[in-house]
Amino acid sequence: MAVLGIWGVVLTVGLIGGSVGLPRVLTAPAGAIALIVLIWFMPGGYLFVLLLERRRGAIRTKGLGALAIRWRWYFAFSGTITVVVGVILLIPSTPVIAEIRLGGAIIVVWGLLALSVFMLAIQMKPWLADPQLTH
Repeated sequence: MAVLGIWGVVLTVGLIGGSVGLPRVLTAPAGAIALIVLIWFMPGGYLFVLLLERRRGAIRTKGLGALAIRWRWYFAFSGTITVVVGVILLIPSTPVIAEIRLGGAIIVVWGLLALSVFMLAIQMKPWLADPQLTH
């Protein structure tokens, strides 16, 4: 719980620290660190493995696909928050530089990848219980 609290403080400093007078030297790295924590689970590799194992019709019980299935709720949580933060960065209500908007677009795509892993893992979860589909 303490880690979540520290992450919340870092995210708050990154998002609204400049409007309360904190220097950009502090707020820019704080925002970047908070966003990097959100995308800690690298969804690309897990998505590739799940798609590959789905195509093969079998899943390895000790493989990366099974791990993605066990971590599906982490992907759901991090993907949802990442998409929300990316959309917030894309909202044109405040004067934001183009680099922040580009970062917001990249973050949205990254979050959608994590949500894709979650959806595919939900669909493939019954495979772990079927001995004919595991090896």
